[in-house]
Amino acid sequence: MEERVAKLEAEMAAIKLDLGILKATVATKADLVEAIAGTRTSIADAKSTIIMWTVGAIFLAQILPGLLSKLGLQ
Repeated sequence: MEERVAKLEAEMAAIKLDLGILKATVATKADLVEAIAGTRTSIADAKSTIIMWTVGAIFLAQILPGLLSKLGLQ
């Protein structure tokens, strides 16, 4: 009987240790909310950058040929 109790105590200590490690490393709700907010900001910045580059490229594609022909480079 004492062997079983000693084994249970050892296993309980291991479980407590594992639980302590899990509590220390798991993400909290606040951590997840912060990460999501940061991701949304990054996505919004990326979208605006892509839109600006696309509009700029289209604008340049429309203006550049006429400008080159006026300068006599084409």
